[in-house]
Amino acid sequence: MYSFLFLAIPSILIFYIFSNRKYSSRKFIFPFIAALTISIIFTFIKFLFVSDVHNIRASVILHTLYLFRYTATPVIFFGALIFFLLKDDFEYKNEVFTVVLLTFYSVFLPFLTLRTGEKKSFFMMLINPLLFLSMIIIINYSILTIKKGVIENRRTLISIGSAASLLALFMPPFIQAIWYFNVNTILLIILSVISTACGIFMYAVKTNR
Repeated sequence: MYSFLFLAIPSILIFYIFSNRKYSSRKFIFPFIAALTISIIFTFIKFLFVSDVHNIRASVILHTLYLFRYTATPVIFFGALIFFLLKDDFEYKNEVFTVVLLTFYSVFLPFLTLRTGEKKSFFMMLINPLLFLSMIIIINYSILTIKKGVIENRRTLISIGSAASLLALFMPPFIQAIWYFNVNTILLIILSVISTACGIFMYAVKTNR
């Protein structure tokens, strides 16, 4: 029952590393080990010292903002770490960023899911991992869009890339909040399909450039 939850992101991670056309898989060994170590330590600390008990009010917005920390914090932390400390070219940094995020959520998302009261639900087992995968891919493509906008001095591309990144960060928390409060099943399905489709589309466009 938990197979997809535990294997979905790690499977994509392995595929992403070994299917990379520009960089050898050996270039991702150290980032993978570093991210895996950080994710295990972070998860262990959260398990021992940080409680998930909070007062959930009947508000999709408040619950979305509460869950937003699980998308924004790792992205900001790893993004700052990679883009400011690595001295490699921009595209390699972006690929490392994606590998690191996939590695982190391979550990952290199953842990987070198993700590919830609805850990056996179809949404948490199958849909949520897809939403996080899409988020990571959309951010990867959005960063490339921002880079292109900076190089070509096109503010429109910069704005689109920035907006897509921010929207990608909000989609998993927002969709989960809609599911949690059972707001609208049709809206839940539509947003889940759109989010997943956007991730697949952007990955296809990137690999076929």
